[in-house]
Amino acid sequence: MQNLIINPITIEHLNQYGAIYAAAFSGEPWNDNWSVKDATIHVRELLECQQHYGLECVVDGEVSGFILGTSMLFHYGRTFEINDLAVAPRYQRKGIVPRRPQVTRHCGLSSHYRL
Repeated sequence: MQNLIINPITIEHLNQYGAIYAAAFSGEPWNDNWSVKDATIHVRELLECQQHYGLECVVDGEVSGFILGTSMLFHYGRTFEINDLAVAPRYQRKGIVPRRPQVTRHCGLSSHYRL
């Protein structure tokens, strides 16, 4: 991996996210039967949530993974619930996923939860 960049998630890459999600969750260890079409709808539904937030990882100009969730305000501050984290199979186990505390700080949140 030459050039790794973390960007805010964008609707312009929706089809790429859908393809990554389908590939990541249709394989081991989950073996879910995701079509790219259904995975794209799933990601779009999260992106349409008013308080969605996410980051994408771009490696050498290619979107290689993403993290996506929703932010909610609680009495102690804003939290982030991670709904999805997907990495394209060829990039898995290569250390491209930012650690959750990094995501929390990047978003300016008090805490995060994995759903």
